[in-house]
Amino acid sequence: MVSQVSDLTKLSGREFDMVREQFREFVVSAEECSYSARELVHHPLFARFGLADASVSAACEQNRLVLTADLDLYIALTSRGMDAVNFRHVRALAW
Repeated sequence: MVSQVSDLTKLSGREFDMVREQFREFVVSAEECSYSARELVHHPLFARFGLADASVSAACEQNRLVLTADLDLYIALTSRGMDAVNFRHVRALAW
């Protein structure tokens, strides 16, 4: 779901360029996993959360940490024993 991270970057100018360069370096070095829609419609979370979140859960099942602002998805993942962080919790720590 790195596309969502990339799209959420709300910076401009030099900061934007620096973040995009760091993001590019991360993507080049990251190990990717992918799932077909045909696989994901059989995932346990598909019926409730849809295709995108089923793919997030499938990736999380491969020992990947998920950072999400979606409280329902966070609860579903952590209740299944997966590693997830709710972005609102991170934001609360900054206050």
